[in-house]
Amino acid sequence: MKLRAPSPALVIAFIALLVALSATAYAATRVTSTGQIKNGIITSSDIKNKTIKTSDLAKSTLRRIDLGDGNTSGGAATEGVRKVGPLSQPANQIITVATLTIPSGAYAISAKTTLAGSVTPPNLFNPGAVVATGFCKLDAGGDEDQADTTIVVSGRQTPGTMYMQTVRTVGGSAAITIKCASSVPWSAANTSIVAQRVGSTAKKGIG
Repeated sequence: MKLRAPSPALVIAFIALLVALSATAYAATRVTSTGQIKNGIITSSDIKNKTIKTSDLAKSTLRRIDLGDGNTSGGAATEGVRKVGPLSQPANQIITVATLTIPSGAYAISAKTTLAGSVTPPNLFNPGAVVATGFCKLDAGGDEDQADTTIVVSGRQTPGTMYMQTVRTVGGSAAITIKCASSVPWSAANTSIVAQRVGSTAKKGIG
């Protein structure tokens, strides 16, 4: 039995059917809305590396990334430490004891330092007259806190530790400094500045 070749019209109709079926299959697999994607379907392996931009992320997500730990209530803390120094500083001059530079962001800042004054021989007729006070200031980009303490009494050293704190939001790199002075020559030790990243800062009056 001899088979006849299909007519050109039949061939064209068959090709048209194949094209139509292909188009239907393409339309069925094409994603046109987020509703077509089930939760958990798209994973990290499905996303090309380094293709997600900051414009693709919500502001709240960007803030959590900036805080460094995925938590809007807090972030990484940085501490600057100076165990000893400066030593033998002159009296009645404000001297920088320590500096910590921080990047832009919101911070809760705390600091401490211990001052010891040079011993002055006491006045035998009025031994209580030889008293010296140490003074320190924490400056966080223009926001300040101060503390003072007695460091010499009757010719005897009485080293004192001063604690300071503040909150500060800075728009760019800023220097946090501790500066100190005293009415007698002095030395500093155990100085520390801690800058704790936070979500935001605010100052309120309290009664």
